[in-house]
Amino acid sequence: MDKGYLTVHLTTADSALPVPGAKVTVTDMNGNLLNTLFTDRNGLSERIELSAPPVGTQFDPDLKIKPYSQYIVEITANGFHRTIINGVQIYDMSSSELPINVLPLQQGEPPTVSDEFDIGENALEQPNAHQYKEIPPPMMTSRIHREVFIPTHITVHLGIPSSNARNVTVKFVDYIKNVASSEIFPDWPYHSLRANIHAQISIALNRVFTEWYRGKGFSFDITKSRINLLKTTRKAAFYLCLL
Repeated sequence: MDKGYLTVHLTTADSALPVPGAKVTVTDMNGNLLNTLFTDRNGLSERIELSAPPVGTQFDPDLKIKPYSQYIVEITANGFHRTIINGVQIYDMSSSELPINVLPLQQGEPPTVSDEFDIGENALEQPNAHQYKEIPPPMMTSRIHREVFIPTHITVHLGIPSSNARNVTVKFVDYIKNVASSEIFPDWPYHSLRANIHAQISIALNRVFTEWYRGKGFSFDITKSRINLLKTTRKAAFYLCLL
């Protein structure tokens, strides 16, 4: 195994304020403790080395070896709820920064797990992701905006449209970063990364511009399942990265 790198960036108040002195523990997916860190006055942990498969595995069209390792990061800070991130992906020769926004405890509230997130596998590891069935576009064309605009925030439904999943509102740029990191591998050629990110931005702006979901009465702009819309087969994604 080779090495990748991880830094945790801890904030609160919608990422406006750093959280210093927080305890950060990193374990493998079996729960074996690997590192214990503490955030500095800027809410940053020190950068640590973690094992990862060789960088060349990102260019295998059959993905015989998963090109990243996964870890569990747990955050404990005085005055804040505990947060757990399952499945943090580490790639060989890549430095990853994990941004985490923690919630403060209310007065008299005991510290509990406030948020537990499962990152899951990269979409290229999900061979059936491209088979997601598209829903018809909205019929209320009067809801389509006159001009295309880039929103500051986007509201994401964490499931298929009809599911009883929660909605989260995040910065648009953070949403695109999240989609990109879950769909492509970091060491693909620059122009392949750029082409994929342009496609991701285009479909997100389409959903906002046409009010694709809001025109159907939903209270969100896009769904988590939209992340899978751009998937082709794993081999097609591989050959795209060679263009």
